Amino acid sequence: MCLHLIKESKTKIAEEDLVFYKVLRIEESLELGNSPRYYTPYRGVKVIPGVTYIEKGGDFKTKNEYGCRRSGEPYIRNVMIEEEAFHLYEDIHDAIGYANFENNYYRTVCPYGYDYYSKEPVNVYYKVFKAVIPKGTKYIVGMFEQTKSVCAKAVRYEIY
Repeated sequence: MCLHLIKESKTKIAEEDLVFYKVLRIEESLELGNSPRYYTPYRGVKVIPGVTYIEKGGDFKTKNEYGCRRSGEPYIRNVMIEEEAFHLYEDIHDAIGYANFENNYYRTVCPYGYDYYSKEPVNVYYKVFKAVIPKGTKYIVGMFEQTKSVCAKAVRYEIY
């Protein structure tokens, strides 16, 4: 998930805990008694709800996305944050839309996935979680596709 910066994008510090939303991939073993496992959808990082995660690096690292004019002259089309930040949805309805899209894909194309580590067959689905940016954390607002989103340097996922 890449955050495209907009004119209003400025790094801020959370003055209080801020609530945003994150879609996580949930994998449940097909064997009874195993707890579900939670992963970020793009990078597949295993997370535990309730734990605060802090990203390395102090400032947000930006990357230029280039386009090409008809004349062949390159130009900067977008400036984005791609790594070393937690990407979150500002609006719950955008997060629900993404979760529904992924769930429909898995139901129709591959109803069972495989665990990232053990490669055992698992039931896979996506769900919206609260993503709390703790007080004192750096964050920045931008766009992901057509949705208002944020990047933060720390986050805690909570079951919604």
